[in-house]
Amino acid sequence: MNYFDVFCYISVLVSTYFNNAQSCNCTEPSQKDLENRFKSINNNLNMKSLFMYEGWENSTINNKFEELVNQSTEYGNSGTCPKRHMKTAESLSLRTSCPWFPHIDTIETRYPKTIYVAKTHCKSCITTDSLQNTYCKPLKHTIKVLIRGNDIVNGICQYEEAKFNVPIAFVCTRIFEKVNDHELTSIPLSFFRKTLWRQRLLSGRETTTTLPISVTQNQVG
Repeated sequence: MNYFDVFCYISVLVSTYFNNAQSCNCTEPSQKDLENRFKSINNNLNMKSLFMYEGWENSTINNKFEELVNQSTEYGNSGTCPKRHMKTAESLSLRTSCPWFPHIDTIETRYPKTIYVAKTHCKSCITTDSLQNTYCKPLKHTIKVLIRGNDIVNGICQYEEAKFNVPIAFVCTRIFEKVNDHELTSIPLSFFRKTLWRQRLLSGRETTTTLPISVTQNQVG
């Protein structure tokens, strides 16, 4: 371990100590106050609704979300991307080219401490050879969360508003390729090269197989 590593290690220990000391010097606000504030800044958003796309109502959303979590458990625990599309009549999240599952994201100094986010084991899409150069892109929904700051008022820890981008699904998309620092298209350049090669080949065939038209004096007259 070199001096730089030792310095980084000590810095982490010192930072952790002061953060813990700060949290011990103030009292957390009541969960009810944090919940009401969180709902207020997000217009009473039900976080579970962000992940539901079909077959749910307000009265059934809790059960439907639980079904989504249960259906995704096996894939979530697998740690690998399927080689083929899942043959299932279950959630849409498992039937896509970028199958995803609800994953719990936890930050101790945030309210809510735990937030469900969409996660996938696939880097590229489950596709055929005709759809190469693809990747799984997260769709994100921005919400506001509460982050515990360093301020203390009357012994109460103060929370500040902050934006948080929640991945709510994954979609299959093509990789943009650049030419002269400009993104021309999301279709791979190899596709255009092949197309151009075919056009030249067909053009060559037409040139060699088409008989030239001869013009005689009789035809002109």
